[in-house]
Amino acid sequence: MTANTQTVAELHQHIETLRDQVRTVTLEIKEILRVDLPLFVDRELKSAFINHPDFAQTIDDDLLQDIKKALSSAGATKRDEILAALEDDALWLPSSDPNEDTKTSIDQNNAVWSIVSGICESVHALKVKFNFPDVDGTIQYKAPSWFIERKYLPSLSERYWRLIRELNEAQRQITESHASESKGHLARRWDDA
Repeated sequence: MTANTQTVAELHQHIETLRDQVRTVTLEIKEILRVDLPLFVDRELKSAFINHPDFAQTIDDDLLQDIKKALSSAGATKRDEILAALEDDALWLPSSDPNEDTKTSIDQNNAVWSIVSGICESVHALKVKFNFPDVDGTIQYKAPSWFIERKYLPSLSERYWRLIRELNEAQRQITESHASESKGHLARRWDDA
């Protein structure tokens, strides 16, 4: 699609269609995050527990149940906070980026991923609260690369970035068309003066 073969009105309509498609993809991405974020908290604390057997031996069954209840609650609470912050459509519609052709993973949307990475704060807080030995260790949430409720984040991420590239191209065409129109108007004005 080029500005030569489409009117500006058609391009605006195309942009609205693309934005709707981006919203649909982001809903699916958020659904994956809704499921996986609390599970991440569980995975991280379980790993820390298993990887520190001396520490694990000091924890009785009652305390272990308390830890599991706390991580379940903290994971759900932080997930809800993150998903609420991700409701801002502007986060999902980045403007043109010279490196966007190489983007294929959702974690490459820095605005979105900085919010999603907030789940690590819950893991850290729980490790501190329950005196885990590796509280200063690196905690990093990575985009899940497996199916979650029949959704596959890598494919959704690729589709998302393809739509963003197409959206940015349509917006560039409109800007180009307006600039060309303005130059034409100024040239006619010059000639008529």
